[in-house]
Amino acid sequence: MEGDRASTGTLDLRLEAYVNGKSTGLLVSARKSPDGAFAVERGDLEDIGVKPPGAGGRKDMVVLNGSGLAYRYDEPKQQLYFDLSDDQRIPKIYDSRGERPAVPSATSSWGGLVNYVMFASSSTAITHWRPAITAASLSTDIRIFSPYGVVTQTGIIGNTNNFNLYRANATIGLRLETAYVYADPDTQTMYRAGDTISGALDWTRPMRLGGIQIQRNFAMRPDIVTAALPSVSGSAAVPSSVDVLVNGAPIFTQQVSEGPFRIANLPVSSANGNAEVVIRDASGRETRTDLFLFTNERLIAPGLFDYTFEAGFARKFYAYRSNDYDNRPVVSSSARYGVTDQLTVLGHAEVGSGLYNGSIGAATQFGRFGSLTAAVSGSRYLSAFGGQGYASYNVMTPLGVSFSASTQQTFGAYDDLASATAARWAADSRSFYLYTPQTNQQLAANLVFVHPPRMINRISIGAKLPVIGGNASFTFAQITPDNRDRIWAWQSNRLMASQTLTASYSRQLPYEGSLFVTVFGNISGIENKGVFAGVSFPIGGNVQVGGGAQTVFDPTTGKGRIGFNAQASKNMEASIGSYGWSLNRTQGPTSMTNGAVSYRTPVGTARINGLQQANFVSGAAQFEGAIALADMNVAIGPKVEDSFAIVNAGAPGVTVAHDNSRVGETNVLGTLLIPTLRSYQRNKVDIDLMTLPVDVVSVKTQEVVAPRYRSGVAIDFGAKANAKPIVLVLTDKAGKPIEVGSRGKLVDSDSAFVVGYDGRAFVTDLAASNSIIVDLGTRDCRGSFEAPQTAGPNREIRVTCE
Repeated sequence: MEGDRASTGTLDLRLEAYVNGKSTGLLVSARKSPDGAFAVERGDLEDIGVKPPGAGGRKDMVVLNGSGLAYRYDEPKQQLYFDLSDDQRIPKIYDSRGERPAVPSATSSWGGLVNYVMFASSSTAITHWRPAITAASLSTDIRIFSPYGVVTQTGIIGNTNNFNLYRANATIGLRLETAYVYADPDTQTMYRAGDTISGALDWTRPMRLGGIQIQRNFAMRPDIVTAALPSVSGSAAVPSSVDVLVNGAPIFTQQVSEGPFRIANLPVSSANGNAEVVIRDASGRETRTDLFLFTNERLIAPGLFDYTFEAGFARKFYAYRSNDYDNRPVVSSSARYGVTDQLTVLGHAEVGSGLYNGSIGAATQFGRFGSLTAAVSGSRYLSAFGGQGYASYNVMTPLGVSFSASTQQTFGAYDDLASATAARWAADSRSFYLYTPQTNQQLAANLVFVHPPRMINRISIGAKLPVIGGNASFTFAQITPDNRDRIWAWQSNRLMASQTLTASYSRQLPYEGSLFVTVFGNISGIENKGVFAGVSFPIGGNVQVGGGAQTVFDPTTGKGRIGFNAQASKNMEASIGSYGWSLNRTQGPTSMTNGAVSYRTPVGTARINGLQQANFVSGAAQFEGAIALADMNVAIGPKVEDSFAIVNAGAPGVTVAHDNSRVGETNVLGTLLIPTLRSYQRNKVDIDLMTLPVDVVSVKTQEVVAPRYRSGVAIDFGAKANAKPIVLVLTDKAGKPIEVGSRGKLVDSDSAFVVGYDGRAFVTDLAASNSIIVDLGTRDCRGSFEAPQTAGPNREIRVTCE
């Protein structure tokens, strides 16, 4: 329609837009100049799917004449027609994730949790049977949480030499980690104060420290796509159905409108392969296009910024001492930024203990030509300079052959915080003499590789074999230590470079069986070679049986040692009452028999294992579980890894399910601990009404929650005991059932009800004498009845409502 005519002779118009002969159903703001030229707002062009030339804001006017956009103005009908190629149109984007269920706001109750693992072992000689406890320990993971964060404390109490640094056979307590953590879902940022591990990239090394950490955590927003997932594009002449197949398997179907389209965020793993896009219109005609998809897990989505920052003091002798930190502060930071779908830049910096270290890198992909990650680093430590280079390349050919190679080389005296802090306290010889000889050797072995290795190379090739079937892979790995580490070698002042070659083959067998063969060898002069081969078959009931053979080169005799083994096992499931077991027999130069049994009880998981070798037998027992508190609700149950919920169903023996999987039944208090909730994600918890006692009524049967980081929530289903439920059959004076959907309530009570089919209504909280009132829309009706001696959901009473 026509608008106002400006004094300059231009005319402002609102025109119905057509693209390639089809109405868009939208109006565009256009301006017609005296010479007949047209200009349209950039934002309106984008809204109707037209790609405007150049750049500018949504309100900027785009002159159509000379823009390359073919158009036609129909003045009588006040319509604007565009005739465009696919390149001149904006593809309509379809998200393969579809409409995802909304995730509720993250919540946390006030409460606490104690995870515990009790362990004891014993051993003896068969000929001199004197079993005794050789080791015992209690490991704990203690949390105190609230909506304002969580405080965590982990530790071990035990009497084994692994925990004792000063004398043998003494019981000690060892603190592992203590920290306060607050997570902010709005900014996807996690704040941590206490013990932590620094962030790292592919070419850097993390370290433990005590201090503060600020890092991005996209897991708090599962609705955000953080990975640079692949997409496919195409064009449909008419509205059509599009199927996307990867390696022959359908992964997505979408109805698309006419014109160019792009299907984004395809659910493809870090692997890659051939994709086929099938466009099928209403008449059944098909158009097939072959594409090649390749993903790089190091890439993040464009515009996303991922980072971690740490500042504090390096932790020393972790798992050996409770409170040993370096006295010089250190700072570390890593970052990633998604520039495009195919490019992510990366950076890392470290400062402290006399060290300055920085690096910059990039990750990219080249479609069917693979992906590349490369970085360079430089360091200065105690007036010595060094550098490091890193590169990693991955590709899969259209023939299904995968190839990956990576190299990491250091130059000069290259150091990082891990080596600068470790070398400082490891070089103090007084530290070694505080420990037992056994502990000395363990510590010295851990200190062999203080500095970054001089060289790390890896090449891997894998393929599916077309003739005999199955998968084959070949891997070469090489590591050369830094010469400065030779002083820490326990048994030699020379560190050997390791060069290992491994070849593997696996395939499926009939009856769901599998076969594997692995050949390995160290070609750097250390005689370490061998062959492993085996088969396995499922026999039902979640039971697997198998056997195999192995031969390992013995450098003392120059001959191979052959051994055979047979095993059977049953995996334990997640539900309460499930059990698992395993039995293994090895026959050869070192013959042994070992077995294990595990059982998941309502209060925790028990495991027992045993070993017999020659004249020696040993065994161990372990029990792990949790004691949880959330909003004054207490429950015990299996160990909690992430977050949990305490369900209050109001009665014992009520079946509870988490995401449609049965968890267990409520205890005598009517509560149950669900230990498998996922932080910041949608968790659906249900109770089975059929398992509620007849005199218990629940206000709701389902709850959806999203707990905060490593926290717990209390879920109360509002169950009422002694509710005296019955079913009323409501009719009018003529005996006709009251209309479905009518709402009523008990007089002098908060108990409300809705009338269902045949006039039936479920009511609770009855008194000896009861009156009801029902809203019929135009008027109310009333009735009364006496409560029966015995109530129940299957008991019916006929009531006339008039």
